[in-house]
Amino acid sequence: MRRLLQVVGGLAVIAASFLGTLAVLDLFNSGRANNELREQHIKSLSGALEKYRQARGFYPLRQDAPVDDLKRDLVDGGFIAAIPSDPAQPKGPQYRYAGGANTYGLLVTFEPQSYLIGTKAGFTCTVGVKIKGSGAWGDPPLCQF
Repeated sequence: MRRLLQVVGGLAVIAASFLGTLAVLDLFNSGRANNELREQHIKSLSGALEKYRQARGFYPLRQDAPVDDLKRDLVDGGFIAAIPSDPAQPKGPQYRYAGGANTYGLLVTFEPQSYLIGTKAGFTCTVGVKIKGSGAWGDPPLCQF
């Protein structure tokens, strides 16, 4: 009986370790999926902003605003179907926008990702036109996509 309990206990530890590993991998995969979605969102917003500029001759004027503030300009103007929300924070901090005249920037924060060897830290970067050194958010790096 004691041997049976040891075997069952050992199997329980192995099963718990396996399930824990799966949970951790799922967490990192969701971070990767969220980051891929963020990239799609930023590309979509950038496209809508370019269409807006082509139609109006300038970008919407805002200083460090949540992208939700662009709804009137972009959604109501027919340049995008909806303003996307950050997948991990649908009711919290969102993407940021700053722009006007011939410049704009979108600020996005990516989640950390784990790979088989090492971990890629989360980071914040910007996408836009003539935004380097604009001072809207300091000087985060340009996004590499």
